[in-house]
Amino acid sequence: MSAWAKILDIILRVGESSWFRLGGITVVCVIGVIHSAHEHAETAAYLPGGIEHEIQRHPLLGLSGEILPLPAFLIALVIERLKKRKQASQPDAETLLMIIDQLGTTVGQKTNARHCKAAKTMQSKGAEAMQQHSSTPQSQIEALVENVWQIFYAEVRRYGILSPQQLKVTLAEISVNKTFVQFRHFFPQNLYPNSAQNLTSKKSAFAAAARSGTILIIEDISKELVSGGSKYVPSDSPEGNAGSIVCVPIQIQPLDGIGKIPLVLSIKCDTPKVFRNKRRARYDFLAKPFVERIRLEFYNEKINGVPHEN
Repeated sequence: MSAWAKILDIILRVGESSWFRLGGITVVCVIGVIHSAHEHAETAAYLPGGIEHEIQRHPLLGLSGEILPLPAFLIALVIERLKKRKQASQPDAETLLMIIDQLGTTVGQKTNARHCKAAKTMQSKGAEAMQQHSSTPQSQIEALVENVWQIFYAEVRRYGILSPQQLKVTLAEISVNKTFVQFRHFFPQNLYPNSAQNLTSKKSAFAAAARSGTILIIEDISKELVSGGSKYVPSDSPEGNAGSIVCVPIQIQPLDGIGKIPLVLSIKCDTPKVFRNKRRARYDFLAKPFVERIRLEFYNEKINGVPHEN
């Protein structure tokens, strides 16, 4: 790689602003052309008369050897950056393994409980009740919500969010009228979500996601509130009115007395612009395996007639 190519590569790697990069590239190209002109002027004196004459008649012919590699190099770098950006929007192997591990842990809990029941190895009613609880739809749903927290905590750490207290995951039950009913589970358990009374408003993020039927992303909650938007209701606590949030509606085939979207999963980070609309496909990919399992447990709950614990 030539010296000019190395300089351009440094500008593209270090410069965060597009204007900075464009200005840096322009300056380097101009300096490169001037430098090349001097070099070719010196070289021309040693060339045969015919070639020297042609270079003098067509200066760009002499400079082409230095000028043409520059755009070619820039095009190659742009292609490389686009490839890296596309790769960044897709989960890496570590994330995929974590998803498999979390799902395996939750399914394993239920498998173990069923094994104990089938083998009749329970020694006491207390132990039997404990094992039965670990296999109920509600307990499985709770474990899946905590799995989602683990996956998205790994996600936000990629962007410098290191405190676990900054991330909250909740699963809300939604009425046929697409309004908030109650929380089915939230994690961490010591961080309470927004007031249930506030969330009954049709302006809540849960209601907005239920109405749209698609993933809802609010990049900056404080800006949404200042603008008077209809996708978030103010929280009782200041930290609840800041950050960014992703809401994932969980759709089912409508049942008697149950709407198409009975549940909405929300992932909230206290730092704004951690969740971005441009990464929507990534969030959908990360949440989808757990959404499918939550949907399954929701159906199990209705089939078995097991009431969930409030």
